[in-house]
Amino acid sequence: MAVVGGVAGFFSLIPGLPVAVVAFLVGALALAGPGGLVVAWLPAVPRPLAAVAVPGLGLGLLALIATVQLAVGQFHARLTTGLVAVVVVVGAAPLVWRSTQEPDRSRQWLRGRTRQMPGPTLTASVVATAGAIVCAVVGMARMPSSTPTDFGPLLRVPELALAAVLTAIAFGAALWARSLGAAWVAVVVAVVVQRGPTLFPTETALYEWTYRHLGVIDWFVRVGHYERDVDVYNNWPAAMALGAWFVDSTGVDSLALAHGFQFGYHLLLVPVVYALGRCAGLDRFGAVAGAFVLEVASWVAQDYLSPQAFAYLLAALAVAALLVTTSERFRVAGVVIGLTSATAVFWAHQLTPIWLIVVVAVLAALRLVQPRWVVLLLLLLYVPSVAVNLESIITNASTFTFNPLENTQGNVRTVGSTGQRVTSAVVKALAATMWAAALVIVAIRSRGGRGWRTDGTATLGVVGFSPFIFLLLSYGGETVFRVFLFSLLGCGLLLGGTLAQLMSDRIGKSGRKTAVRAVGATVALAVLALMGLQGFLGGWYALRFTSDDVEMARRIEQNAGTRGSVVPLEYAYPIRSTWIYLPQARNDALADARWDLHDDYVGTDGSDPGPAQTFTRDVEDLAADRPVYVVVAGPIRNFVDYFRILRPGGVDRVVGHLRADGWEVVLEDNGVLVLANPAGRAAWQ
Repeated sequence: MAVVGGVAGFFSLIPGLPVAVVAFLVGALALAGPGGLVVAWLPAVPRPLAAVAVPGLGLGLLALIATVQLAVGQFHARLTTGLVAVVVVVGAAPLVWRSTQEPDRSRQWLRGRTRQMPGPTLTASVVATAGAIVCAVVGMARMPSSTPTDFGPLLRVPELALAAVLTAIAFGAALWARSLGAAWVAVVVAVVVQRGPTLFPTETALYEWTYRHLGVIDWFVRVGHYERDVDVYNNWPAAMALGAWFVDSTGVDSLALAHGFQFGYHLLLVPVVYALGRCAGLDRFGAVAGAFVLEVASWVAQDYLSPQAFAYLLAALAVAALLVTTSERFRVAGVVIGLTSATAVFWAHQLTPIWLIVVVAVLAALRLVQPRWVVLLLLLLYVPSVAVNLESIITNASTFTFNPLENTQGNVRTVGSTGQRVTSAVVKALAATMWAAALVIVAIRSRGGRGWRTDGTATLGVVGFSPFIFLLLSYGGETVFRVFLFSLLGCGLLLGGTLAQLMSDRIGKSGRKTAVRAVGATVALAVLALMGLQGFLGGWYALRFTSDDVEMARRIEQNAGTRGSVVPLEYAYPIRSTWIYLPQARNDALADARWDLHDDYVGTDGSDPGPAQTFTRDVEDLAADRPVYVVVAGPIRNFVDYFRILRPGGVDRVVGHLRADGWEVVLEDNGVLVLANPAGRAAWQ
């Protein structure tokens, strides 16, 4: 596999190849090359772990290489691609030669496989899977033209809801039939149903924060180094450095990368979750059920192109790897894979390392990770990133609220629209049910003696409930979302393992399976899938952009220049998607003023001219000679209406106040309104 990745890297350097072909070849290098080489040289690696360690290590190592290059100002993406390909091919050559001298056992392995004859239950799984695919395709085709509603697309496009239910039925039937292959097909279809709406019916990526990360990638590609203390992405650059390497190596537009990221990311994540379950002690069906539960229940939208997504994936891989260290045979592999993955996490995200170190320390204390000095190695690897970013950590720590009750509040404090409140109630019920069910499972199994320490219950309990440590941190009002996101790893596997067991339990002398339990488990999966899909897509209409929105945002930023400022009336606009964001951020004189304008109007009807007048005076005092643009556009209005940031009519009242204070309209077209100060009017083109 490593050789295939290395050769693909070589071919990607051939001039004149289509961008799509180059992207495929570079992706093959990243997912099979460096990680495949490391795994191949390790003495012994469990199969479930090896399957995910190959792509995970590849991404982590390339991220670290790109980070070092940016640190020294020597970022050369295509040169890196070539050198990595050389190292992979040369390093794998001795292993290829050795494998040719060993007897081929593949035929013996093939003879050992038994063919499973399809029964009625397996046929039902296949039919439900096909139905889910058809419903998903029809539903996603209808989504762009459907009438927006605050309740999300499930109300307008019921085919999506039906697809989610059919996927759960397909998976439940696969478990009943004990068909691992059919179960995996259902998991992949679940990815299509749950994450497909972020790709197929949209013109460009969802979420305003996605575009902030594209600006970082564009800066790295353009200048070849990072700028410390401008933002957290330059201080913890590994994830965006990986993105910059891929974009610069392939010529792929970063917008295209972001657009397809969520869908592709989940195709990588579910095998990692499966491996975590297997390494924790679940059987194959319990682990795949846990992966299914995580996929359908994951409503926290932190899976877009972001450092959190990258760190989450590698942190799960690190925990899975370190769990196998209890076996002397796999200890070396577990330590190498775990620590390498953790190092990439340490340089990619500021929050995830805290959870990773805590969960490994607790597992080591329970002797579920060995030797215990692995925790010390983790801390030693963590120290450099802390030392380099100490000033930033101290500054941000001063804004944290160490109040667990306050930190359970979200980052939007207004009372949203009816649809938003319904979606919020759904995800709260989903989270509470998941936590309660996982806690009951742990409580029941812990009463059964020492077996709960070896069947995965203790391990997954620690993984699932350790994220509650985040309640000690405010983290920009997103704490409770991160608690659910990280707890889903352990709690989802606990629930999945239990559901799989319910499907396989036999009672009575006849040995018949308990049909009532199986049907109940399938119904539970269907309800979970519907709740997760509503939570994930409830704000779809309010959070999407068009290609025109992105192009307009870039035009406004270019007019502002390197010293200007772009101030969306609400932060729901795709700004900061190009390199120019960084000099604008470095020269920003209105950081406090823009937040004051936002905060003073939140939850009001916008009738008070005071905040607008204060903002105008701040601009005159601090940025009179710099272009400043206030933007109101369709996505901003949609976001404001969905979360009721301002009461109905509030946006127009605020705009009226600004115009009365001398702000001039430089653009009013297709729902986009741009107001400028005098310097902005002079710079507008």
